[in-house]
Amino acid sequence: MRSTKLKNQKFLTVKEIKKNIQLKELNAIINLIKKENYKSILSHLSKKIITRYLETTVKYNNAHIFVLLKKNLILGYALYFKRETDIFQKFSYLKFKIIKELIFGLKIIVLLNIFLAVTRFDLILFKSKKKKDENYINLNLLAINRKYQSKGYGNFLIENSAKKLRSKNIKVKKIICEAPSKRVLNFYLKNNFKIIGKKLRLFHNFYILQKRI
Repeated sequence: MRSTKLKNQKFLTVKEIKKNIQLKELNAIINLIKKENYKSILSHLSKKIITRYLETTVKYNNAHIFVLLKKNLILGYALYFKRETDIFQKFSYLKFKIIKELIFGLKIIVLLNIFLAVTRFDLILFKSKKKKDENYINLNLLAINRKYQSKGYGNFLIENSAKKLRSKNIKVKKIICEAPSKRVLNFYLKNNFKIIGKKLRLFHNFYILQKRI
């Protein structure tokens, strides 16, 4: 599949949010998480918890949040982690509040999927091994405003955020990501990602993909 090329890149910029996140940026990202990342764990949590999660992320050296701007309008965002295990370890202080919210919200399936991820049992279907001599980064979440989807904005965000990571002397050869649905899978395949395995989830499995950059 060929990626959709963005015809008009005028007024488009990709910005990394670091150290401090403004209220406008925070609200825009939370809105995207709720509407476009509805299969993610974060989407099931309260705005207060997501806010604390994002405020911690922007201060963490091994995490990177990029936003795609058209003039001053945020069209999308991408969240990277250098190590996948950091997603659980760095935010362990929130785990009891997250579990409490999910229990009271009767999100039992979400809780069971968290258990699969934390115990690494979800990798039972993942047979491919990452080479130790290769540097990679995890694209944990990505979302584009629905009005701008299927027009090349997602690929523009991925390519330009990868360039910014390399400009910071971060050695990255691959991007690793997950596709929780066929729609997301088709997006990544269309943008030259390749399937390298699956993660076990209740009622549906996640595809694991990678792209050399």
